[in-house]
Amino acid sequence: MTKRTTAPAIVLVALALSACGQSAEEAACNDTVQVFGDAIVRCGLDDGLSRDALERQIESTVTMTQGCGRVVSIRDEAELREECLPALETLACSSLEAGTLPASCRAQIEVEVR
Repeated sequence: MTKRTTAPAIVLVALALSACGQSAEEAACNDTVQVFGDAIVRCGLDDGLSRDALERQIESTVTMTQGCGRVVSIRDEAELREECLPALETLACSSLEAGTLPASCRAQIEVEVR
C-alpha cells in the first residue's frame, strides 16, 4: 500500500493562478476587492449597485484606478490574508462607513501607475 501525499495548498493555489494567467499579487488584489464587497453589502452600504459595479468601484479605489492587473506587489501578503481580510469580514459597519479600517489593511496594494 502506497501512502498518498497531498501537495501543500500554496502550490495548488500557485498552479491554479498560473493556469488562469493571474499573478499572486493580482489574486490578492481580487480577493481584497471581493472581501471589501462582501463587507459593504453586509452593511447595506452598496447604494443599490450591482455586485459587478460595486467590485469595479472598489477595484478602482484600491488600485488608484489602475486595476488589479497593474498590481506589482503586496506590502505584506501574510498580514493581508491572515489579519486584514478576516478583520474585514467582521468589521463593525460604523467603522466601515467611517472608513476606519484595520491597520493590517492599510497600504497593502502597490500598483504600477501609468
